[in-house]
Amino acid sequence: MIYLVLNLYALLDGVCDAILYSRKGADSFKWNEHIVLVIRRCLVGLLVLLGVQAPYPCVITQLLCFGLSFSFFHNGAYYITRELINGKGLLWYYWFHDSLTSTAKLEFNYIFRTLLFLISLIWILLYLLF
Repeated sequence: MIYLVLNLYALLDGVCDAILYSRKGADSFKWNEHIVLVIRRCLVGLLVLLGVQAPYPCVITQLLCFGLSFSFFHNGAYYITRELINGKGLLWYYWFHDSLTSTAKLEFNYIFRTLLFLISLIWILLYLLF
C-alpha cells in the first residue's frame, strides 16, 4: 500500500513540477492548480499513517521499490502535463519522452525509467507473494 501511495505521490509531483516549470503557474489550466497540491499533501499524511502501522522490513522494501519507480511516474506525469499546458492535448505517448533541456543532475531516459519501474514492480510483487 505504501508503494502505491508513493507512486501516486510521484505522479502528482510530476504534475506540480510541470505547472511550476511551465512558467505559467496558476494560468497553466482553467482549473485551480491547488487541487493537485492539496491531494499531494494529503498523500503525505496518509504515508505517515501507513508507515507507522507497517512493520519495518515492509516499509524499507516499499521505499526501495519506490526509489526505483519514482522517475517513471514523475517524469511521465511531467511530460504529459507540460504538453497539456502547451495545448497539445492528452497524448499518452508523451509519457515516454525524454528532455533535451533538463537541468536535473540525474536524468534517466525513458528506457531506463521503464526498466527501473519493472524491476520495482517485480520486486514488490515477489515481496508480497513470499
